[in-house]
Amino acid sequence: YIPRLHQDRITLVRVWPPRVSPASPAQSHPRAAPPLGRLVWRVVTYNVGTLNTRGRLAEILTTLSEQGSEAVILQGTRWGCQRPNGEEGEFHTQDVTGRTWRVWHWDALQRDGAAGIAIAIPTTVTTQHRTTSGMFSTGRGAWVRLKSCTVDITLVGLYIPPDKGGGGAQRSLQVLAHFESWLARV
Repeated sequence: YIPRLHQDRITLVRVWPPRVSPASPAQSHPRAAPPLGRLVWRVVTYNVGTLNTRGRLAEILTTLSEQGSEAVILQGTRWGCQRPNGEEGEFHTQDVTGRTWRVWHWDALQRDGAAGIAIAIPTTVTTQHRTTSGMFSTGRGAWVRLKSCTVDITLVGLYIPPDKGGGGAQRSLQVLAHFESWLARV
C-alpha cells in the first residue's frame, strides 16, 4: 500500500494485488485476486491541555465522531498527575452520538504533570481487529496496533515536552531517544 494525501485525508492505495495460488493442482486457473481497494482512516491528534475536567473526553469524542474520525490521539491528558507512578489502562466510553469508543491511556507522572497520552478508537473498528498496545516513554509516548488479515496499522501518540528551560530540552531528547529505540524494534 502507498499512502496518498488528498486534502485532509490519507488514503492507502494497493499498488500490486498479492498473487493467489490455486487451491489444488487440479484447478486449471488461479483464484482471482481481491479487487483493488482503498482504505481511508481519518485520524485526529489533539493536545487537549487536560482531560481532568468532567465531561471533557465525551465532548471531544462527540465532536470528532460527528466529523467522522476513526481514531483520536490525545496528548496532555494530565491523568494521574497526582500519583507518583504513571499508570496505563483501557476502558470503554460512549459519546453523545451513541458511538462507543475503546480508550487506551498512559498517565502522567507526578513530576511531569502536563503529560499523559490517550488513544481512542470506535469499538466498531476494534472488534474487527486484534489489538495490542504499549508505552515507550511514560506519559509521553505510546502506541496501539490494529491487525487483521487486511489491515495492519499502528497508531502512535508522542508528546514532546516544550523547551522552556528547567530541563525541557533534556526531557525532549529523552522522549525522542525512547521513540527512536522503540521504532528501531518495530
